[in-house]
Amino acid sequence: MNNNKLPALFAVLAIVVGVGSVDSVSVFSSGFSQPVDKSDGGIKMLGHLELVATDGNGNIKAYRQTDNIVTEVGKNCVGIRLFGANGTGATACGGATNTVPFTWIGIGTGSTAETVTDTALGTPNGNNRGFQSAVGINANATASPYSSIQKTLTSNSTQTIAESGLFDSVGAAGVGGHMFARKTFTGIPLNSGDSLTVTWRITYT
Repeated sequence: MNNNKLPALFAVLAIVVGVGSVDSVSVFSSGFSQPVDKSDGGIKMLGHLELVATDGNGNIKAYRQTDNIVTEVGKNCVGIRLFGANGTGATACGGATNTVPFTWIGIGTGSTAETVTDTALGTPNGNNRGFQSAVGINANATASPYSSIQKTLTSNSTQTIAESGLFDSVGAAGVGGHMFARKTFTGIPLNSGDSLTVTWRITYT
């Protein structure tokens, strides 16, 4: 896990290969685990990324999880959007007046491992970025608040999805905008008509 002083996001993405109905793998659908709340006056951003693949009949094909990486661009965006920009950082992340949230989920077929200097997916899947419009902080005075970003994307061909990212724009042909986080993982084979439901959950502690 990365414990930078800047707010950090870690993500978990899960996939379990199998066939059958949702009930046959219900043991994996118990929801996100809550991180331990630390009331020390600081703040951390802990993330989980979950991905579920289903076939055309709604049967679960796969479910995986893994830690993600927050990009340098993502960290800069956090600082600029919280406190503004000055000097050479005035145009970074769209500038201090850019208040567009990171609510676009992208997928791709690239398998090159993620690094903090990444600014885009390795091989984006065309225009297949999904936007989750109903995003907000679920505040709770006695527990850690969180934000949840989720979208179901439908495959239009036979392909193996091996990466995902969180963006602040739909982009063009799957590129563009600022990428907050990226993660590669063991490939997920999809047929045309299969679906991927991707959920990013960011918890603030």
